[in-house]
Amino acid sequence: MSTKPPLICILSASIGNGHIQAARAVAEAVKAHPHGYRAQTLDFLSRDVISVDYWVRETYIKMIDIFPLFYELLYQQSQRGRSAGQIRSLLSHALRSRMRHLMRVLHPDALVFTHPFPMVAAVGLKGKGELDIPMVSVVTDFDVHGLWITDRMDAYCVPTEREADVLLHRHIPAARIHVTGIPIMARFYAGNLPAREDGTVLIMGGGLGFGAVKDALRRLAHVRGIRRFIVVTGHNVTLYDDIADMRAEIPVPVELYGYTDNIPALMARASLLITKPGALTCTEAMSMRLPLLLVDAIPGQEEANAEYLTRIGRARWITRDELVDTVTRFFSVPPDLPPAPPVQHSAMQIAGILDGLVTAR
Repeated sequence: MSTKPPLICILSASIGNGHIQAARAVAEAVKAHPHGYRAQTLDFLSRDVISVDYWVRETYIKMIDIFPLFYELLYQQSQRGRSAGQIRSLLSHALRSRMRHLMRVLHPDALVFTHPFPMVAAVGLKGKGELDIPMVSVVTDFDVHGLWITDRMDAYCVPTEREADVLLHRHIPAARIHVTGIPIMARFYAGNLPAREDGTVLIMGGGLGFGAVKDALRRLAHVRGIRRFIVVTGHNVTLYDDIADMRAEIPVPVELYGYTDNIPALMARASLLITKPGALTCTEAMSMRLPLLLVDAIPGQEEANAEYLTRIGRARWITRDELVDTVTRFFSVPPDLPPAPPVQHSAMQIAGILDGLVTAR
């Protein structure tokens, strides 16, 4: 009787699409590993309205959308070691029942986390002696939130040396820290994509459709040099309908998409991307050498992303009021782009780290 290959379970949370896309990228690489693994991605936060984790998700999203200043205060408070530990304990208590259920159903051989919410639930079970399998955290922003930091992870995969230094400063052993970059799907660097179209502006607001999408389109409608807009509204149905109604007022074609898996082809066609600074979207764009303008950063991790990408010369972080002048200058005198960053194959590196942990058991 043949035995099944080991199962790697990659857990994320549907709070922004980047965490989900990172999980998909890791799963893609795990399945392609020569040792032969199964991989399953799961959104850890339930859509059942009577569940605790559903209300954790809804509260978090509403806080970002409606009360961003309060979210910023909470974010900064939770970056402090003691406060982060208290919040981690509360979340672990609220979410561990769902994690316990998933472990009974799936029986995975290793866990990967691309969001800290499922991680804190697993850490709670590990602390109670209920979970004893390799666990790997994949940090998906250019910043390490305090919720990520625990000595119960077998490995951390971080974007840059800066995040590695943060973990070292918080007494995480160097042997557990791996600078892998942020994992993206192979389609973003595998070729066979459409050619770039001069004058095409891609506007995105992340998987939740937040940010300056509608306002950016309205402001840029009459900028010379723009020949076409591509607008992606994610899961935001109201925003999709609003943009559809606006199209008649725009003097150039507007291609409109809701949630789509066709982002690599859309990025390949674009001359410029205007987006909120989600780290996954920005990493995907950088891999395709697509110029980036960052607008409407969510306080906390997205502001850290914007600051980092601006500092290394991969993007410009601007206000809405600067948008028209900046885009006008871009199309009159396109900037010299820095050399294309090397492809890191981050997801493949993470798959290799997992293989080492699983085969060592």
